[in-house]
Amino acid sequence: MRRPCTLRLPAVPFLCALSALSAGCASDGEAVEKRLAKLQEEVTRIQSETDRMSERLDAVELRQATAPSSADRVASAPQATMSRPKLKVVRVEPGPSEPNVEAPAAQPADESGPRVIIQGEGKALESRTLPAPAKPKAPAKSSEK
Repeated sequence: MRRPCTLRLPAVPFLCALSALSAGCASDGEAVEKRLAKLQEEVTRIQSETDRMSERLDAVELRQATAPSSADRVASAPQATMSRPKLKVVRVEPGPSEPNVEAPAAQPADESGPRVIIQGEGKALESRTLPAPAKPKAPAKSSEK
């Protein structure tokens, strides 16, 4: 015959530990379920966003396929060239009856005043004034006779 099951003293703490661990696993299961639900929502959102983008891309491609290309538009556009009238050409040259007049000789610059020197580029211009050059002294006339 069988003997009735009696719990021994060391088995009681083991059963308590087992029940505590199973309760802990149950709470982790709920957290995992929540994370899994959030991931599922995110996947659904991304799939719907991808579907919308695909529809937009299809619409753009369809619009481009039905629209005439720029080469077709140029070819089908009426030629809007204007006929230009022939213009009179006027040339200004000295004629045979007019005397050849040369340009007047350049007059020498007045070198008696101070000189202004401007140097630089853009906004960084620098100007300075140099004193007038000394006049060369005329050779003294000797009074030898």
